[in-house]
Amino acid sequence: MTYIRRARTSQAEPIVHWLQTRRNFIAGWCSSYDSFFALKALVAYAIRHGDRIQQYNLRVNISSSDNIFRKIEPIMITDENIIEVQQRTLENVFGRVALDAYGIGYALVQVKKDD
Repeated sequence: MTYIRRARTSQAEPIVHWLQTRRNFIAGWCSSYDSFFALKALVAYAIRHGDRIQQYNLRVNISSSDNIFRKIEPIMITDENIIEVQQRTLENVFGRVALDAYGIGYALVQVKKDD
C-alpha cells in the first residue's frame, strides 16, 4: 500500500504477484487480519493500475495434457461480467492443466483440487 500511496505502481507489481502466490484455496490468506490488508492492497493497486484499460475483453482457454481433445468452455471476461465469479470443472486430470489468456484485462485464476 505504501508504493500505491506514493504513486509507484510499477514498483508494486512484484509485491502484487507475491501476494497472489500466498493465497489459500478459498481465496484468503492465513487469517482474517492478513486477508483484510492483502485485499485492501490489491484493490488499491487495481484502482490505480486498472484505469489504463478502457474496455475489458479477455479470453482464458483451459486445457489438460492428458486429453488435448477434451473441450472446456473458455472463460470470457468483458465489461458486462467483470465482477462475476466464473468456474470450470475439469474431470480426472492426469498431468498438467494449461491456461492461456488472450486480450485486454486482468484475471485472477485459482485451481482447487477436490479430494
